[in-house]
Amino acid sequence: MSKQTAKGRRSPTLASLNQQPSNALAPQAAPMFISQHLKHAREYPLYGCWVTKNWQEAGLSPVVIARQREFRRIVLGVYLVDYYCLGIKNSFTRPDCSLSKFERELPMLCDDQPEPCSVEFAHEMIYGALEYADKLGF
Repeated sequence: MSKQTAKGRRSPTLASLNQQPSNALAPQAAPMFISQHLKHAREYPLYGCWVTKNWQEAGLSPVVIARQREFRRIVLGVYLVDYYCLGIKNSFTRPDCSLSKFERELPMLCDDQPEPCSVEFAHEMIYGALEYADKLGF
């Protein structure tokens, strides 16, 4: 499933991007593979963090956090954050994404307007939205 962007290109939805990579391991090996990379994700060097430009106006933005696992491989986490009410609306991880695929999809994830941010800002956006939603009873 995809949506039309302002520039006329088709962009994938969060649900369509939350799929196994085409080079996924056999079903019996996949859970261990995913588990190991996610378990050690904080040990990998930070590649970068992004939000959608002008996120304050929309009140809804993905927060994208990427870490470089090995040469040209990325561990990726995407958190769709509703800043004004629900907190985290959706999230997914990709423990094994190629750097080239990530660079192609980053603009689509951020509505063609990715804006780099610090890891501290990304952390505050995610946990701040969770705390706010919790106070509202969500």
